[in-house]
Amino acid sequence: MFFNVYTILLIVSGLLLVVTGASIRGQSAGMRVLNIIVGVGFLAYGLYLAFIFDGDSYRVFLYAFIVPILLLVQTFRARRASRQVAQEG
Repeated sequence: MFFNVYTILLIVSGLLLVVTGASIRGQSAGMRVLNIIVGVGFLAYGLYLAFIFDGDSYRVFLYAFIVPILLLVQTFRARRASRQVAQEG
C-alpha cells in the first residue's frame, strides 16, 4: 500500500514541479531550471518504480515530501515579489 502511495506522490510531485518551472513566470531562470530538474528526477524515479522496478526493496526519500513544498513556496513568493515590483515601477 505505501509503495503505491509513494510512487503516485513521486509522479504527481514531479509533474507539478515540471509544470511550475515551465509555466509560472516571475521566478529566476535558476529557480525555473531547478524546478524542472528536480521534477524530472522525481517523475523518472516514480515511473521507474511504477513500471520497471521488480525488486523487493526500494529507497524512500523523505525529500520527495519536503522538496516540492519548499520549491512551490519559493516559486509563489518570487511570483508575488515580481508582481509587486511591476506594480510599483
